[in-house]
Amino acid sequence: MRRSRLIAGITGSLALAALAATAVAPATQAAPLGTGSLATVLGVNPSAAPTFDHNWSNYNILTDTVNAILKAKPTSPVGTLAQGNVAATCFIPTDSAFRKFAIQAFPKAHGYPNEKAVFTALATKTPGGINTLEAIVLYHCTGGTIDSSAASKANNVVLRMLNGGAVRVKVMDGRIYLYDKGLAYTNPWVVQADINKGNKQIAHGISRVLLPANLPSPIAG
Repeated sequence: MRRSRLIAGITGSLALAALAATAVAPATQAAPLGTGSLATVLGVNPSAAPTFDHNWSNYNILTDTVNAILKAKPTSPVGTLAQGNVAATCFIPTDSAFRKFAIQAFPKAHGYPNEKAVFTALATKTPGGINTLEAIVLYHCTGGTIDSSAASKANNVVLRMLNGGAVRVKVMDGRIYLYDKGLAYTNPWVVQADINKGNKQIAHGISRVLLPANLPSPIAG
């Protein structure tokens, strides 16, 4: 696949004016939802230097990627994650999920031994650079507040994501899967539910990165 086609496939639908509607009805809440933002939970700070640790189950790489996007593009729709009064649901890849993506998409002899190596690969090897990373992050979020209870009842529901793409929910054996456009890559499932529950913005940790286009494996640079 030529680089121009790859970039067009990912970013072609990035004209975003507002949060997209979702077909999943939010769960009934006993009290009004709070306005704590996902940006606060994730520690988003575009002026901060990247931070890494040895815990592959948390979300440092996602946070650093969001920071890089907002530093380069302060008016990006990704900034919605700092607007806690705007309802949104994000499926956020763990550091391990990004590592699996890097290993498959950008193979190298000695692999990716740490989070810094993974983040550097994303920042320098992703065709289309920051615009593609922006499209990928937006493809992980949809409008509305969908907790795990609502998601577990949403088998075969198609979510409209914030980049204009679609993700199908599959519920099998009590596990919530997400089907994306990356046909050469394993579909993710929810590994940590209801992050920031009780607020209009909620997140669920997932095992793989969602891809808004049928990327080749490995990606041709």
